[in-house]
Amino acid sequence: MVAAPSLERSVKSRALILLVPLLLAPLPAFAALYAVVVEGLGGEAQYSAQFHEQVEIIKAASQSLATGGEVRAFVGQEATRDAVQAHLRSLAKVVKRDDRVAVYLIGHGSFDGTEFKFNLPGPDLTGQDLRRLLDALPTENQLLVSTGSASGSLADVLKKESRVLITATRSGTERNATRFGGDFAAALKEPTADTDKSGSINAQEAFDFASRRVEDFFKRDTRIASEHPRIEGARAARFTVAQLASSTPVRVSASPERQKLGEERDAINGRIEELRLRKDQTAEAAYLADLEKLLLELAAAEEKIEALDGAAEPPAGAASGGGNGP
Repeated sequence: MVAAPSLERSVKSRALILLVPLLLAPLPAFAALYAVVVEGLGGEAQYSAQFHEQVEIIKAASQSLATGGEVRAFVGQEATRDAVQAHLRSLAKVVKRDDRVAVYLIGHGSFDGTEFKFNLPGPDLTGQDLRRLLDALPTENQLLVSTGSASGSLADVLKKESRVLITATRSGTERNATRFGGDFAAALKEPTADTDKSGSINAQEAFDFASRRVEDFFKRDTRIASEHPRIEGARAARFTVAQLASSTPVRVSASPERQKLGEERDAINGRIEELRLRKDQTAEAAYLADLEKLLLELAAAEEKIEALDGAAEPPAGAASGGGNGP
């Protein structure tokens, strides 16, 4: 049996080679992404700065994917248990069955042997809080990333086959401050993390990249590892967490036609994301046929963008201004 990623790469190669004219039939609306990024208390200046930087990176990565959805970040004194709970309850009223919800907890955690707590101003957010809030969402396309100490204890509370769960530690007994969050955030901007060469980073790839970095750190410093990242859930390789910068990005000064093509490309990427999330609900032949069609559309859109950008570039050797006169 050929592995699914290999099949997808094969289909992508065919799509990029063919580039035939397409009969563009209307496609259903793609899944929206609702991302919630929560910055916990740092306790010390260095941790506060690190957490804020990680939040900004994750927020930007989520915004690159959130067509039709929403990215909400809770930072500083606004990052309270009540505010986060209220927001997730509000999402339960607007999120649809095929939409995606990603929750990122960036900060320290604690575990008393019974309950996980994520450290916030005022009352802490607990594992039981998260279970109730996530279970109330009408979509099973869920990702929760908790980057801090003791976060592994969340697995016992939140583990669910359709829910992707990433934690910095494997249990609640690993209570030291963690490195995982910084490495996870770094993965969202790192082309080498994109192991399937899809132009995007999925949750599995981000986890693998960050885990390798954490392991390498402790080996390099010949220390006993105080954190062991953990991942649960069957859909990690199908939940995209970042879109890498395109080789043909939209410039601020781009023409309306160029802007429209960029939006069309982003929409196609969103439909591919939705299709991958529904893979386990679709017959393999139908899945690959739909994927090929979308990848052909994506390749055609990229070709148009490259052609338009090429026409807008000044001829090689053209004067750039400021040169020496005769």
